Amino acid sequence: MEKQTKQQKIYESINDFFIRAIELKDSGKIEAYFKFLKKVPDHAPFNNSLVFVQNPDCGYYATAKQWQDRFKRTIKKDARPMVILFPFGPVEFVYDIESTEGEKITDEEVLFWWRENGGILNDKIIENTRLNLDSLDVKYKHLESRKYFEEASHRTGGYAQRNHANNELSIVLHPRYSKESLESYGVLCHEIAHILLGHIGPVEILSKKENERRRVVAKDRESVPKNIQELEAELVAWIVFESLGIEKNSESYMASWMNDQDDIRGLSMSDVLRVAGKIQEMGKRRGVFKKIT
Repeated sequence: MEKQTKQQKIYESINDFFIRAIELKDSGKIEAYFKFLKKVPDHAPFNNSLVFVQNPDCGYYATAKQWQDRFKRTIKKDARPMVILFPFGPVEFVYDIESTEGEKITDEEVLFWWRENGGILNDKIIENTRLNLDSLDVKYKHLESRKYFEEASHRTGGYAQRNHANNELSIVLHPRYSKESLESYGVLCHEIAHILLGHIGPVEILSKKENERRRVVAKDRESVPKNIQELEAELVAWIVFESLGIEKNSESYMASWMNDQDDIRGLSMSDVLRVAGKIQEMGKRRGVFKKIT
């Protein structure tokens, strides 16, 4: 319970920061925040936000071991660590480049040492993402007919849905995305985000670690207003693309769903960051959602 309480406080802090940053956007804080997310794509989006909240002037960060192994640099005696969440433990300490000393490194080394894809979407990312959808029992298909998408109320590139008769989840894309492309992957990320954000209801899987009890993958957030759902899902897709070093033109889409400034308060930025990190993970490896039959 104590761990959950601490984590909830962290989530609330991230959401509070995001709202205040948007409200003070003239100061450039929100612009600096998104620039920082783009600079450190190898780290989880949520941890990037934690670091930025603790030190907005941070350039690049890594653990003491990473600085030593990759750059032969050590942590200064008076260095102040920053806290991030650790996958298999409560927290981990990381340090800004200014907190290290040792061998000299060039700007290029710092800027590009984490990149795996060089701004290119490879087939393996798409394949891994599709296989992880299978583990979630999410059907993925393209409609053969354009009729649904051409109706006035359904002018979209895809949609995520739940069949309430059998509880089946599915993602359906427009026929023009029958071939994999950068654009189709963007739509896919957007629709996966809707599912993992709980916009079409809760999602659960069996967990071996918990004696095959059902583990909640997405809590029920179906009551979130439609425009907030679309803003959250597109923010997730934008962060995923930036992690690959690929620009995604999300501004016009998000603007079309932004009614007024109060909409910002409805966003759950902590959920957005968590889901963006999960989709990044889905592209990197299989078995993100371990299915037990």
